[in-house]
Amino acid sequence: MSFTDLAEAQTLNYWFNGIAGTQPPSVWIGLYQVAPNDDGTGGTEASGTGYARQEVTAGFTIATGPGTAKNTNAITFPKAITAWGTVVSVVVFDAIAGNAIGIGTVASTPILINEVFQFNPLDLTITLT
Repeated sequence: MSFTDLAEAQTLNYWFNGIAGTQPPSVWIGLYQVAPNDDGTGGTEASGTGYARQEVTAGFTIATGPGTAKNTNAITFPKAITAWGTVVSVVVFDAIAGNAIGIGTVASTPILINEVFQFNPLDLTITLT
């Protein structure tokens, strides 16, 4: 997973311009059929009855060393009432309808009727490179 242009700019502003940002109380995870651009625009979010972005509150921790965060708890999406399409990307947002701050890939996974998509603990890794 990599930071979007927005998250990169906020990080640079913090370290080099002394502009402190506000950490959101939680982040939201969305699934995408087509990944958005590095600026967070475009892409095709999964859709279908039952689909909703999932909130993660304090569910990430520094895992294996500097520059790596993983989810400590399972992130479980609701059961698909209708098919959501094939998911190839995951996006982290700063609010439910907010700005994309990270974009990553997942193994191509079709979400069919009655299926549940889940990141088990430590499955979602955010790495700064």
